[in-house]
Amino acid sequence: MIMINVQEKYKINSIKFINSLIMPEFYKYVIKNQFDVIDFYLKKIKYADRGNKILTTTITKLKLIIPDYVHNNLPSAFLNILPKSYTVETKGEYDIKNKKAKFQSYSSIFKLINSTFTFNFSLEDNENGCTRKMQFEMKCKLPLIGKKIEKIVLNKIKETNKKRWKIIDDFHSTI
Repeated sequence: MIMINVQEKYKINSIKFINSLIMPEFYKYVIKNQFDVIDFYLKKIKYADRGNKILTTTITKLKLIIPDYVHNNLPSAFLNILPKSYTVETKGEYDIKNKKAKFQSYSSIFKLINSTFTFNFSLEDNENGCTRKMQFEMKCKLPLIGKKIEKIVLNKIKETNKKRWKIIDDFHSTI
């Protein structure tokens, strides 16, 4: 299991931040602005605990992009079974009162590589907006190459998250 932590600063407060992540316009904006996202939408939303919790299910269809340095270091038999795109279903729970959220992602590609992927975040308001502290966790149980896959996936998350931060920040300027 490998874990990474990421910290981001936004120019809006935590409540507006959380609300922005469940707006239909947000999903359309991500599709338009993130090159590896083919489709992204909110499948289900449910309010619980008198509105203090928001339970969501999102669907994301992504292009499978394997960097050359990774492609060259994985067995060809393994590469031949990988799809060109994959779909991720993510179940989320936003805790409005405590300014936290946690997510579990599911995908056939995660099953294929015998892995689990979770992430969570907390928000802290400040005079300029809010800071989001994120933690990503990848666990791959494949013998021999599991640790390598964990590192590859989390490095890809770091790279993608920098781009996603910019997309979210730009989206906030449109609302």
